[in-house]
Order: sequence, then C-alpha cells, then structure tokens
Amino acid sequence: MTKTSITRASAQLKAMGLIKEENFGREIRMTTLAKGKELFEMARKYLINPVQSRIQVTDVKDVEKMLVAGESALSMQSMLAAPKHDIYAIYKGDEIVESLSSINQQWEGENGYYEIELWKYNPKLIAGQSTVDIVSLAMSLSDNEDERVQGELEELLEEYSW
Repeated sequence: MTKTSITRASAQLKAMGLIKEENFGREIRMTTLAKGKELFEMARKYLINPVQSRIQVTDVKDVEKMLVAGESALSMQSMLAAPKHDIYAIYKGDEIVESLSSINQQWEGENGYYEIELWKYNPKLIAGQSTVDIVSLAMSLSDNEDERVQGELEELLEEYSW
C-alpha cells in the first residue's frame, strides 16, 4: 500500500470514530477505539454484504481454490447443523467462475449441488485457513432471517478473539 492510501484510509477511519492516532516521534500509531464485538457493531453500518450473487452448480472442479462460506462456514464454527448443500465463496472476477455451469436447483432437486457465492472482493485476501473471515461471514449472512443462523452468528461474534 502507498503512504497516500494509508493516510486516506486512516482519515476515513478516524472520521467514522473507529480509530485514534497518536504521534510517537516520526511514527503515527493507530489504535481502535473499541475491541471485539463492540468494534464490529460500531463498524457495521460502514460494512457491505460481500456477496454479489449466488449460483448453484452440480460440479465444482476447483473446489480447493474456493473458501467455505455462508451457513457451511458458520456450521464449522458453531453448533449450527451443516446445510444440505455445501456453500463456497470466490471472487466474481476469478477465472474459475467462467468454468462454472449454473443450474436451476428447483429442477435438480434438493440434493446434489453446491452453492457458490460470487463476492465483490477477493475473500482470500482476508480469509482464515479454509473459510471466509468472521466479519465478511457476518455481513454475508446479515440478510438471512433464520433465527438459528442469527443466534449462532451472534454467539460466534461474542466468542471471537479480535
């Protein structure tokens, strides 16, 4: 990142009330004004749902290049039962997307397909091991109205070590 990009980003974060800056000689240290879930709640109004669209596919050749996402990722980190179909995330501009053949799951039945979330940004840039990061996961599930999903997500956010 360039110095200009960092300066611009820090100015925006300060204006949002998320960080403070302290001068130490020629060094400027940025620290958050809150931690954990409190910081997430403060930042939530500035965050976006990373999912551009969702497609269903029956065959995924490069699944190892994708990250576990959605309810599949939440089920790996909580008591939520895994969904009937695996859910993965990939950047919408990734070359793999061109090789995916979308189906209409209504005609294919309930089983035997994968759901692929096409993301507005590359989830691998801030991901953990094999799943999307917790903040992006929370935002991707923000429009999910299932009380079980929201309850497990809330609990995960409480327990997460920020």
